Amino acid sequence: MKALAIPFVILLAACTSAQPTADISSGDAEKFINRSNLDFTAAAARGDVDTMMKMYADDAVLLAPNEPIRRGRDVRQYWTNLLSAGKVDATIVASDVMQSCDMATEIGTYKFTIARPGAENIGDTGKYVVTWRKRGGKWRAVADIFNSDLRK
Repeated sequence: MKALAIPFVILLAACTSAQPTADISSGDAEKFINRSNLDFTAAAARGDVDTMMKMYADDAVLLAPNEPIRRGRDVRQYWTNLLSAGKVDATIVASDVMQSCDMATEIGTYKFTIARPGAENIGDTGKYVVTWRKRGGKWRAVADIFNSDLRK
């Protein structure tokens, strides 16, 4: 039992002595993420991919349903293709944001409709998880996965 206690005490001491970087504020992720979700959906409605991409880190990974993994610049291409289908009306609601130092995880739901000129609208509802990382004072999404609640 004593052999197990020593590594635990060392680990505990290492964790308690670690200092977060100066740009980390407890709970700042949730406020930023909620604002970012509003900006993201407003940008989607305008067809503004540049603003949508501001939430992503340069090395972000997007895991969209029925799509291959998108990395970096391919994330932009996914959203560009989606927005080219028509006018987007979307809602994103974060139900949980868990933050630890410079990392945060967001869990929530989404709903969107794409109004396609001369064609039937496309709609979806589902859930998502986004992992955020704070670097240089800015929160950016590093992993974004979402999937539909609709059955085919």
